[in-house]
Amino acid sequence: MRDGRAVCHPPDCSPEILHSEGPADPEVSLAVFTDEAGRVVSALMHHTCHPCHGFGGNDLLAGWPGAWCREMETHFGAGCVPLVINGCCGNVHHHNHLAPGWKDDHLWMGRLLAESSRRALARPVALEPAPFAWKRRVLPIPRRRVPAKLLAEARKLLREHPEPLWKDEQHIRVEWDWVYAVGIVDIADERHSFPNYPYEIQALRLGDLALLSLMGEPFVEAQLRIKRESPFPFTQVAHMCNGYLGYVPTRRAFAGGGYETRIGRVSRLEPRALEMVEAAALDLLRELRSA
Repeated sequence: MRDGRAVCHPPDCSPEILHSEGPADPEVSLAVFTDEAGRVVSALMHHTCHPCHGFGGNDLLAGWPGAWCREMETHFGAGCVPLVINGCCGNVHHHNHLAPGWKDDHLWMGRLLAESSRRALARPVALEPAPFAWKRRVLPIPRRRVPAKLLAEARKLLREHPEPLWKDEQHIRVEWDWVYAVGIVDIADERHSFPNYPYEIQALRLGDLALLSLMGEPFVEAQLRIKRESPFPFTQVAHMCNGYLGYVPTRRAFAGGGYETRIGRVSRLEPRALEMVEAAALDLLRELRSA
């Protein structure tokens, strides 16, 4: 924003918006698997974006991943099982706050991804047979330190309101301050008992293709660096694997503030956590490449 803050979902076309915060990863990649007769039996399809078109409503949607799968099932034919791998989309969202009259449409996004997929399939690259291999590493990452004043305020709120503070008479929505107070106390207690969070990273090799799984919702900057420096020609990075721990923002993002960096259940790790994840992930990929 013009005042230097980073704001998650500002009003559309607000004059206070200076520019979009951070990069995106526009790449669409597919790893297609065929049987001995040449029929496509499965496809690993990778893109990077929050899949939350149905947020705020009561509908259960598969979102753009489901729409993309349906489009590619039609393209490949019966018997094909496509699977979407969502990348590090912690700070990537499908809503365009700079476009007047923007309407979110997961079916439209699925069609666009299918169009890009068909263009990519016109230029396939064969993967040479190679032994299957995988590696894992558990990285101890320091949990965030809760400032004493913030912790005291959270405990005071919960003493005065031990039951949820509801926003509505139907008891469906809880006040955010109460939610964050619970998270702040939890983080302080966790840090006292377990100062480090066991962050698991897994890497799997299929020939020249590497699949890398990360926990939580890392910001896309980590994925871009990992793909750029990966020793594999093709690397697909998956988020939200093996447990959830909230967002893992860049160090720079903490300076701007915003929803993803507000201490609580959605932000539990120190600001240097993403840099630690990037370095450890690249080390693991190098080990896997030479295995």
